[in-house]
Amino acid sequence: MNGDDSGNGDGNGSKLPATATNMYGYLLAGLIILVAGLLLLRRKKA
Repeated sequence: MNGDDSGNGDGNGSKLPATATNMYGYLLAGLIILVAGLLLLRRKKA
């Protein structure tokens, strides 16, 4: 032990794994489509 080890074993310590997803983008797109569909449905009934 030399005291400057970050504890992760690879010596890098700064790179994060690529785990990002487009979940929030898909959620927003789905919400917009849902609202548009509800508005069209309401207009069609009236």
